[in-house]
Amino acid sequence: AVVSTQSTGIQLRDIMHERGINMRYLGSIAKALEESAEKNHNYAICLSAMVVRGAKQAFKQYIIDIPGQQLAGATAHFLNCLVNGHDRHKSTSGDNSPPASTGASKKKKKKKKKKK
Repeated sequence: AVVSTQSTGIQLRDIMHERGINMRYLGSIAKALEESAEKNHNYAICLSAMVVRGAKQAFKQYIIDIPGQQLAGATAHFLNCLVNGHDRHKSTSGDNSPPASTGASKKKKKKKKKKK
């Protein structure tokens, strides 16, 4: 096996670098593990490492033009899309905006009318 069963993604990187293997070959290693007789913990670590590395690159591109005051919300949105999948919150117009709120905004409007 490439990595012991107690390894993490960081340990995987360290082991690969110790052996002179660049992380760009992670996909090839995962493919070799997939084709082996047993799909084990090492295969799952390779897949997880590839997803995390890809998400990191996508996140860097995503936040380039985000103003500082919107960074927290943008980060939360990105992580929600990564974990939950972006299709769950697609609106009918096809953009990736959050679904329209239901009763909260109506209640605020009613309170404003009563105050006047």
